[in-house]
Amino acid sequence: MRVAVALLALFGATRALAAGGVDPALVGDHYRVDHPRLPHPDEAYLAWLRTQPKLLRDLDRTRHHGAETNLFLLYLATREPKYLAEIEALAGDEMKGRWFHRVDVLAVAYDWCYADLHPAVRARMLGRIVDITRRADDYYREIRVSPYNDVGYIRLHNAPFIGALVAYPDAPEGEPLIRFAHQVLFDVYLPVWQQVIGGGGGWHEGITYLRKGLGGVVVPTLAAWGYATGRDLFAENPWLAELIDYPIYTTRPDFTSLRMGDDNTPELTWFEGLGPLATVYDHPYGRDWLKRVGHWRDEPTSTVWPWWPPALEEPALRPVSELPPHHYFRGIGLVTMRSDWSEEATFASFRVGDHFWSHQHFDSGGFTLYHRGALAIDSGTYYAGYDSDHHYGYAMQTIAHNCITVTDPADSYVSTKASMLRWSARLLGGPSGLLGSVATKMRWLAARLDRQNLPNDGGERRVGSGGYNLSPDDLAHWQAERDDYEMGDMLVVAMEPTFVYCKGEVTAAFTNSKSGNFRADYRARTRRVRRWLRDFLYVRPDLFVVVDRVSATDPRFAKRWLLHTINRPRIVGGRAMVERAETVRHLYTWMRGLTHTTDKGRKLYQYDGRLEVVPLLPEGARLTTVGGPGHEFDIGGKNFNLDKRDHPLRVDPTQGPDEPGSWRIEIAPPRLQADDLFLTVLITGTASQPVDHRVRQVEVEAGEMVGAEVAQGGEAIALLFNRRLDDRAITSELRYRLAWSKATDVQLLFGLASGQRWRVARREGSGGVEVDLTPVGGDGEGVVMADRDGILRLAGSSVMAAKAGVERQRGEATAGGGR
Repeated sequence: MRVAVALLALFGATRALAAGGVDPALVGDHYRVDHPRLPHPDEAYLAWLRTQPKLLRDLDRTRHHGAETNLFLLYLATREPKYLAEIEALAGDEMKGRWFHRVDVLAVAYDWCYADLHPAVRARMLGRIVDITRRADDYYREIRVSPYNDVGYIRLHNAPFIGALVAYPDAPEGEPLIRFAHQVLFDVYLPVWQQVIGGGGGWHEGITYLRKGLGGVVVPTLAAWGYATGRDLFAENPWLAELIDYPIYTTRPDFTSLRMGDDNTPELTWFEGLGPLATVYDHPYGRDWLKRVGHWRDEPTSTVWPWWPPALEEPALRPVSELPPHHYFRGIGLVTMRSDWSEEATFASFRVGDHFWSHQHFDSGGFTLYHRGALAIDSGTYYAGYDSDHHYGYAMQTIAHNCITVTDPADSYVSTKASMLRWSARLLGGPSGLLGSVATKMRWLAARLDRQNLPNDGGERRVGSGGYNLSPDDLAHWQAERDDYEMGDMLVVAMEPTFVYCKGEVTAAFTNSKSGNFRADYRARTRRVRRWLRDFLYVRPDLFVVVDRVSATDPRFAKRWLLHTINRPRIVGGRAMVERAETVRHLYTWMRGLTHTTDKGRKLYQYDGRLEVVPLLPEGARLTTVGGPGHEFDIGGKNFNLDKRDHPLRVDPTQGPDEPGSWRIEIAPPRLQADDLFLTVLITGTASQPVDHRVRQVEVEAGEMVGAEVAQGGEAIALLFNRRLDDRAITSELRYRLAWSKATDVQLLFGLASGQRWRVARREGSGGVEVDLTPVGGDGEGVVMADRDGILRLAGSSVMAAKAGVERQRGEATAGGGR
């Protein structure tokens, strides 16, 4: 019986293949065997185009130099022989341009103009499409393209997919091409895209490589495959629309992008595929953003390659200022937040999440702060070059980021091979000598070996590109090596109108199953960290609190709390003051209408930021600074300031948009011990109008919490956090004393048991307010309840607390990116 069923199934498949000449298992039951097979303009649009002489002249003027789709559109509208002659001439052109992009032009020419091409030209064009596509597929296999890395997207572009769709079933070679394209798209690309982009948008390589790589591939590939096969791949993958949020929410108030990973184009706050995504998902905020940054196309032609029906009327726009001022990019573990959408806003980022191999740094648990200038920065610069001493030795390492380091003196690896290779290269006369190519290769190999011989920065495990791991072939490959790529998790992300609270478990960034087996795997480093939990709280508009619970495996391992700055911090009375008040050359501020542009002609922008850093714990902490000329990128006394040509980097805070920084603040416990608790308050403001704040540690008399009280003028706020290293939720009685707060001032408590009810009693006297919280089992007067994230908000009375609860529900309903 089973044999009969199998034979019937085989017979049915054979009939389907014979009827349409295609295999439904590869392209479905609705594949367009006839041409045009790719998305194309319909006759109604062409009829309208014939009535638009100015647009036709514009298409004629721009029909070459990478805009050949305009040539094809002109021919379909006019049927003029001269345009057809130009199209047929493409069949004899050599493959020009970057990598395999030429197949896009040939495929559309062949597909759109199929019926009018001379049979010999058509055959020659098809042969070239097959040849280029086959070479693209071979190249994919040869270099082991990874869906996590920009190289495949930049070099192959859409070639494996567009070429296969056009060649199948026209050419006998089309079947293996379409089979390979189907496998790559549905078994490799889409699962990885959903892993990283799904759940909030975002791309781990940052805006630079999203713009150059993946951004230009997603929409054309899915649009072409969907049209040819009769599938709406955009409706099947609605999470792709969230990628539109990435440039919107990672752009600072000065209209440069968040510095994260290998980014050297922070002034470009968009990517190539943003317009097409905004079109196919009809996204009014995406269109508004593109218009704001000067990249929205108003002309009535397709914004999607090769074609998407254009809107002949002005499409709807909605200002991004209507969006929530915070977003959680769950796939990459990034939260961005701002006080509002104005140029005067405070902006911050906090990231705890996995590593996806490509162009990321070892910075899980790191944060950045901005207010009228970059104040806590992601230091280092990608302008030094990918293979540079600066990039590998400093910028990628944890010490270059606003993180915690834990240093084991034994966490070092010494190799004599690199120095021997350099000595041999010099002996051969260097790159300019008689055997220059050999000497250059030796120096390159020495640089690779240096990655095992990096300085002991006390930072996170080294993983990913740059010789640490082979690139993952697909999602299954990444998951098989998850022990390497797991770098921490967001345990709580609560985004409300008045505050954003995140709790990150960052232990995995330091410690995995290989840590401690140092000689066998230098990347995993020694086993130094038993646990690191970081609480990151932003209270709008200008207050941040960072709480770190850190446990080392050995009490002799030194811990450092780091914050990087552009200018030299001032240490005053146990606090650090940071200012960013230069006039900086800024390429695009004049175009984007920013009010602090001081000279449009010279493209000058005025910063005016100030940050106050107040370390409350550990008690007696040592507050020091490192940096300045000769020490800008210092690790253990060595300054990693050489670019890939071994030229010293020039650090100039007045030259934007690059912000490599040159200083860092270090907070260290007064003595070495296994467990330490850091409590740090950060307050942003303007340098020209500084505001004094009073900051003190909350006196906790009962219960395992720690907190800060901050006062300015006649108002105060108290913020308390779970201090338990095991992170068990607080369920026992709490009692604490506030010196400056009134009974009506806000208090926020984090780390309580979810849903736990508490009876609140307050006693206000000349010495401040004493607050008692007793856990109870039911409702009643003076009883409040912690929310599902273990957050309790006290606002002076049960009525105000209830009001705060309503505000929280509204915040949850509008929070961008979800939870």
